[in-house]
Amino acid sequence: MYYNCLVNIPKNTGKISRNKRGKTTYIECTYAREYLPKKKYNVARRTTIGKADLDHPGMMFPNPNFEKFFLGR
Repeated sequence: MYYNCLVNIPKNTGKISRNKRGKTTYIECTYAREYLPKKKYNVARRTTIGKADLDHPGMMFPNPNFEKFFLGR
């Protein structure tokens, strides 16, 4: 469920990424990294925090994960 309000996309370098699926761009936040000893590399653990707004660049429609990671501090 996405809220019907716009917020700025957070500027945490290295933590925020964009994932385009079809016409929609989802904003994702990396909250952890897990090392895989067999493969010898890290795997990022990400969750979607919102959906980018096409009319307003730099803005997004947040979801409950946005509150959990950015407003609950």
